[in-house]
Amino acid sequence: MKKSNLYHLSLKFLCILFLLVFIAYCSFAQSDDDCMMCHEDADLKTVINGKSRSMFVDKDIIGISVHKNVPCGSCHKDAAVVEFPHKDRLEKINCGQCHSAYYKQVQNDIHHKLKERVGINGPDCKTCHGTHNTITPSMV
Repeated sequence: MKKSNLYHLSLKFLCILFLLVFIAYCSFAQSDDDCMMCHEDADLKTVINGKSRSMFVDKDIIGISVHKNVPCGSCHKDAAVVEFPHKDRLEKINCGQCHSAYYKQVQNDIHHKLKERVGINGPDCKTCHGTHNTITPSMV
């Protein structure tokens, strides 16, 4: 067998293997229904920086959001785990993963300047656009 044929065969094998592993991972990750088993509880709370914060997610609010068809794990990547529960402190959402053009735009305007000046309490995407209740401009 020629070296180039062996190389292409190995590459195809690795691609198929990657696909199979990816499909297996996706099939075992938590679904939105799994997330809601806990987060539909209006009494679910946690403590962040010494303050009690609700972890309740209203399915009706998500139902009218522009993100209604986006799986929870797409934004909350570190919550998309195989086994419950996920870790207590999830990473901050990076809206720029999907909204890269807007994210780049605000890095050079007043949003970023305020964030630099005020620090952790400065404005971020959710300050104006909300979290699970994000709506399109035409809905305002």
